[in-house]
Amino acid sequence: MGKVIGGGLPVGAYGGRRDIMEMVAPAGPMYQAGTLSGNPLAMISGIKTLERLKAPGSYEHLDKITGRLISGILDAAREHGHAVCGGHISGMFGFFFCEGPVTCFADATKSDTEKFAKWHRKMLE
Repeated sequence: MGKVIGGGLPVGAYGGRRDIMEMVAPAGPMYQAGTLSGNPLAMISGIKTLERLKAPGSYEHLDKITGRLISGILDAAREHGHAVCGGHISGMFGFFFCEGPVTCFADATKSDTEKFAKWHRKMLE
């Protein structure tokens, strides 16, 4: 949840019942602090992200550009001889190194996890 509310930046976040949360400053006597709590950069990033997502057509645009990205990656992988499938919902996406589609856990277990691990490491470089 932290990276979502921070617009992609790390944030410390927690929640609870109203009676418990009202014990935390400034409403209550208990002070809580942490490295990522209330980081100004992450807070403004989260606010601006929410503002952008409220704009008409933002989710449709995000779905469109994510679809292009995923199609390109899948096409490139297949052109290089890899059995791969994947999909997306709005801005979230995933890949499996196997013939698809993957529709359940049993299908996902057929994925080449060693190939995925190698791909994941290379994407981080």
